[in-house]
Amino acid sequence: MATKNIIKLSASIAMLTMLISSPLASTVNAETTSSKENISKNNISPVVNHDNNKLRQIAVNNNLDLAIVPTTNVMGKSSNISNQAWSNKLAKAGYIFKLSKDIYASSGGLFPSNFAKRQPYSVKYAKKIYDKKMLFKIDQVKSVKNGTSIHIVSKNKKYQFWTNFLTGTCNIYGRRKALKPIIKAEIKVIRTTDKKTASRSLAKATKVTAKLHGSNKKIASDSIIQLKQWLNNKNFANIPVLLIGSL
Repeated sequence: MATKNIIKLSASIAMLTMLISSPLASTVNAETTSSKENISKNNISPVVNHDNNKLRQIAVNNNLDLAIVPTTNVMGKSSNISNQAWSNKLAKAGYIFKLSKDIYASSGGLFPSNFAKRQPYSVKYAKKIYDKKMLFKIDQVKSVKNGTSIHIVSKNKKYQFWTNFLTGTCNIYGRRKALKPIIKAEIKVIRTTDKKTASRSLAKATKVTAKLHGSNKKIASDSIIQLKQWLNNKNFANIPVLLIGSL
């Protein structure tokens, strides 16, 4: 009986080897490589890889389905959140975002407002816009083939662009010293895979928030509410607005 099993196993390995080395397998690999090259050359989506990688890491940490990471309206485990609902949430935050340095770190960080024009602005132009230090509002979220893009409008209404979710902009309140402990604790909640660690970090953020005053307390309190929404439904749309640019 053992000899028969060994013979069967050897035959299976031989068959698998034949399939891997077959012309069909080579054709599939060639087509896959070609598709990747076409996507890269044609800038099919205005989303850079490091942005999507951050989303994927959060997905891995929280057992979200990697296959649906790029599609924002189906990311949640318990309920879906549409792009429109997410857009409304971000727009409500107002003009509290500045461009991050990532937009000119490499070509592909800043795109024209016309989504059909997939060619990114040059690094030189992107840096020129960054240097203006303008405030922006996020008024639209769009699911695209390789990730998620956000549409931003400058406070003076002169500039409109598409850029990357999480890495294209940063929340200006994230620079406030009083809010740093809150942000640090919330990031730990988002990234951890351990429920006890998440619970302790949430408690810490809540305790620090209680000691704040004025606008800092309001911002932190709103962020805590959004963090609890994330814990109830780990959907990328539920990531606290305060953490944009800090993750």
